[in-house]
Amino acid sequence: MSLMQTCAEVEAVIARARSLFGSGEAVDVPDTAVLITQAAQSVTTARSRTADLSGTGVQSYQAMAEGSVPPLTRAAGSDTALAAHVTTAAAVTQAGAARMDQIAATTSAITKAAPTARSTGAQRVILTALRSQVSQASQVVQSTQQQAAALAGKVRGLEYPKDAPVQALDHDLPQSPAPGQDPPRGKDPRYWIDVTKIIHVPEGQLAPFGTRQIGPGLYYPYNDQQYNVTPPPPPAKYPLDMNDILQVPKGQLAPWGTKELSPGFFSPSPSSHDVADPPWSAPEMPIDIREVIEVPEGQLAPPGYKEYLPGWFAPDPSAP
Repeated sequence: MSLMQTCAEVEAVIARARSLFGSGEAVDVPDTAVLITQAAQSVTTARSRTADLSGTGVQSYQAMAEGSVPPLTRAAGSDTALAAHVTTAAAVTQAGAARMDQIAATTSAITKAAPTARSTGAQRVILTALRSQVSQASQVVQSTQQQAAALAGKVRGLEYPKDAPVQALDHDLPQSPAPGQDPPRGKDPRYWIDVTKIIHVPEGQLAPFGTRQIGPGLYYPYNDQQYNVTPPPPPAKYPLDMNDILQVPKGQLAPWGTKELSPGFFSPSPSSHDVADPPWSAPEMPIDIREVIEVPEGQLAPPGYKEYLPGWFAPDPSAP
């Protein structure tokens, strides 16, 4: 491959990495917590006005009002925290976009200087500089993904009142439809990590589009687009079980039938046999791709999460 072709490919890689950050413009986060607090105050005020009234209808209203204030208050607190997390996420994205713009500008300057590199030494300097830009872009993307995953874990930990079907006036039949039939999060085999679909990405290279990081240098197909409806994947054929991940000391042989997942850590592999394994049974401790988070060193994971690889956590189904 010629030097100019390499320059063109590197510029394309940088442009693709930059596109992950969108426009990088500031985001206006609405203060919905104020509205919810006002609603709770309105309910409290209305409840107080019925103190001197009596009757079945009044009692039903008072019970409804008293039951509505605590959930509204909790929701207001959660909305305040959510707004803070969204603001942080926007700042992280803006910082990433600005850094990627700098990398793109530097890469462009390097490629413009490439035609003047006639000697082998000069071309080597250009290639080294391009490699550095790709590495920096990869670090920016990975750092942003890690921060986003941590924020996602905090958002999932927010407490909101559970949705309930709207009741008819006679309190007999719900007017709203029943909830969907999707299994609870963590129990849906469509989102369990399949060991045969894990992608190893060498340091300094960009992960494929439509993947999410699940461990050191490990990525998994997951196209979570916020504003697009993405069909769910098929059920995992060979689901990874947290209990089956083994740490093997350096210098020792890994158990037969396993494959290195991450340096020093091994998991069962259906491809290690002469004949492909039949689909595995449901794991005791599956890893849901939607729930995976990275926890920086020195910080605590959210309650109920278990570490399955160094720094990487997923909900522990056995946790109370």
